[in-house]
Amino acid sequence: MLGSSFPLKRFPVRRQIHGIGLSDWDGYAATLARCFTYTNTFFHTEPLLDISNIPDDRNGRYDFVIATEVLEHVVPPVDVALANLFHLLKPGGAAIVTVPWFGEVTQEHYPDLFDYRVVESDGKWQVHNRTRDGRTQIFDNPCFHGGPGATLEMRLFSGADLVRRLEKAGFEKVEICRPTVREYGIVFQETWSLPMMAYKSAR
Repeated sequence: MLGSSFPLKRFPVRRQIHGIGLSDWDGYAATLARCFTYTNTFFHTEPLLDISNIPDDRNGRYDFVIATEVLEHVVPPVDVALANLFHLLKPGGAAIVTVPWFGEVTQEHYPDLFDYRVVESDGKWQVHNRTRDGRTQIFDNPCFHGGPGATLEMRLFSGADLVRRLEKAGFEKVEICRPTVREYGIVFQETWSLPMMAYKSAR
């Protein structure tokens, strides 16, 4: 999009580039808003966007979309959210995705989630769910990111599976970002949970 690599503080102003974030961190969202035509959206407050249910007027509007530490919290089926990342983008656009991922198989914690609530009793947390066919499910020891009662972890992705799912959603190419660029402070010491870039065809 910019033609070269830049550290964040040196990003040029390019208002013709349109982007959208899903609960992006203020540390880079402010710079993106200064340099591009960019909106940071949220699930729970304005400006609102539910990646599982995007309005039609958002489709095909953005050169980039950022989903950092979001997709592991989306209610199943997560493939709906992945397809919507694709639909948000213009031809030639790119999605930047980070999630916790590890292993060979995605672990879906609540595959039949439908009508659920998080319940605390005697200092212990549970997820209570009623399935579409009326069955009651109770799950002990749910995992929260940000503390109990905050953001419920719905799944632990497999990296290979996430790549496959993004490709199935329509992305032409998915890259796992592995390079080390020490002058910019980018040093990956692990081989898992690395950022991914998913590219929509320009055609």
